[in-house]
Amino acid sequence: MNRSHKQQLERLKAQNEYDNKDLEIAEELLKQKDPAFHEEVKAVRDKIKSIINLEDEK
Repeated sequence: MNRSHKQQLERLKAQNEYDNKDLEIAEELLKQKDPAFHEEVKAVRDKIKSIINLEDEK
C-alpha cells in the first residue's frame, strides 16, 4: 500500500453516492497485501455494493 492507495480509499469513504466505477476502484485496492488496509477496503466495498444494490432496486 502506498499513499495514493490510502488517498483513494479516503475519497471513497468520503463519498455519499457511488457507481460501478467506485466499486472497481475498491476491487483494485483489495489487491494490496497490507492486511489492515485490506479490512478497511472490504468494509468500504461492502458499503458500496449495498448502496448500488439499493439504487438498482428503485
